Amino acid sequence: PIHILPGMHYIMGGIKTDSDGETTVSHLYAAGEVACVSVHGGNRLGANSLLDTLVFGRRSGAHAAARALHMPMPSTPASRVTDTEKSIAAIMARPQTGRRIGAIKNELGETMNEYVAVFRDQEGLSKAHEIVRSLKDEATKAAAIAKTALGSAKRGAAAALATVRKLEYFKKHADGELADAEKVLAAARTDAAKAAAENVKQKATAKIEELSTQLDAAMADERTTQNAVAAAEAIAKTTEAKRIEADKAANDAKLALEPVSLYISRATQKLSVRRDTHMRAPDGGEMYDTTIELPVTIKDPDKPIGTHIFTVVARTDAGMRWTEVTIDNGDDAKDALDRITLPQEILDRIAPTATPRSSIIISDEPMSSETNYRTEFVVVLNDQPQGGFANRARSPGMRFARRDGFGFNGLGDWFFGDSRPPRGQSYGRRQGWGW
Repeated sequence: PIHILPGMHYIMGGIKTDSDGETTVSHLYAAGEVACVSVHGGNRLGANSLLDTLVFGRRSGAHAAARALHMPMPSTPASRVTDTEKSIAAIMARPQTGRRIGAIKNELGETMNEYVAVFRDQEGLSKAHEIVRSLKDEATKAAAIAKTALGSAKRGAAAALATVRKLEYFKKHADGELADAEKVLAAARTDAAKAAAENVKQKATAKIEELSTQLDAAMADERTTQNAVAAAEAIAKTTEAKRIEADKAANDAKLALEPVSLYISRATQKLSVRRDTHMRAPDGGEMYDTTIELPVTIKDPDKPIGTHIFTVVARTDAGMRWTEVTIDNGDDAKDALDRITLPQEILDRIAPTATPRSSIIISDEPMSSETNYRTEFVVVLNDQPQGGFANRARSPGMRFARRDGFGFNGLGDWFFGDSRPPRGQSYGRRQGWGW
C-alpha cells in the first residue's frame, strides 16, 4: 500500500493589494503568497500561482522602484543607531543555555506527525509520549529562563529610569542656580559683586553642561534597557506559548495511551467521552478528561434500545476483539449498535487510539447527576432504586460467602454472613480480616 499524507504547498494570502501590489499602508507593497490581488477567487487553479510571482511580483517591483526614484533618503539619528546596536548586543549577550524554542517546536511537530498522525499504533504512541514529555520539560525550562531574563531586563530598566529621574532633578536644581546667578549679576553695582556673580554663573553653566551630557547618556541607556525589556517580553511570550503547546501535546499523547469510555444515551441523544488523566483532584480522587460531549444520531429514537456494554479485550491484525454484556431489556447488542451513527469527530479522534479496556456503553438512561470530573459514568437503571448512592434505600439482606482471613484451621475457611452491616457502620468498611 502507498501511504498518502495531505500537505500544504501553497498559501492564499490575505494582505489586500491593488493590481500594482500596493497595500492600504503607505509605501508598503506585497506580492506572492502573502498578497491577495483577488484574481483566484476562493479556489486557485493549478499553475495559476504564476500570476502571483511572474505577473504581480514584477508589477509590484516596477511600481515600487518608480516611486522610490522620487523619494528622499530617510535620515536616522545617530542616537537611534546606537540604541539599536546596544539592544542587539544585549540580546546576543544572553546566556546560551538549552536549545532554541524553535528547535523544540520543530521536533514536537515532527514527532506528532510521525507517531500521532492518521496511522497509529501502541508502540509509536508510547514513543511519542516519551519524546513529547521530554520536550515539555525542555520547553518549561526555556520558559523559566526567558522569565528570568525578563525580570533581569526589567530591573535594569528600573535602575536606568531612576538614574534619569535623579539627573533630571539635579539639572533642574542647577538651572535654578543659574537663574539666581543671572539675577544677582544684573543687580550687582560694584566690580567685585559683578565678578563674584559672574563666577557663580560660570560654575552653574558648567554644571548644567556636565549634567546635560550625563542626562543624555542616561536617557540613551534607559531607551536601550526599555528595548531590552520589549525584546525579553517578546521572547518570554513566545516561549510560554510554546510551553503551553508542548504541554497540550504531551497531555494529548498521554491520553492517547489511556483506555477510553464512551456513553451513548437514548434519553438525551448525546455521546460523552471519559478518559482517566491520572491527575489528582483538589478534593481527592483522580480527574477524568470530560471535554468531549457531542450529539449523536439514534435510529428510531422513541424505541427502547436497552443497556449494553462493549469492551475491547485485545487488538488483532483485523482490528479489535470485543466482549458484550446486555443488562437491560431492549434490542440485542448488534441491533442496538446498528442504530447508532457515531459523529465523524469521534471516529477521527478516538478510534485510532482505542486500547484494550476501552468501552462503549449504550443505554436508554441518562447519566446520573453524580457523574462528574472524578468519575467515569454513573447510571441508574429505571427499574432500580432511584436517587443518589449516598442516600438511597438500603438493599434487602442476603446471605453471602466470606473468607476468614485468619484461617485458624489452616484452610482459610469460607463461611456465611449477613450483607447488612451493623448499625452505625458504613458499607464497604473492612471488618476485622474479612470483607
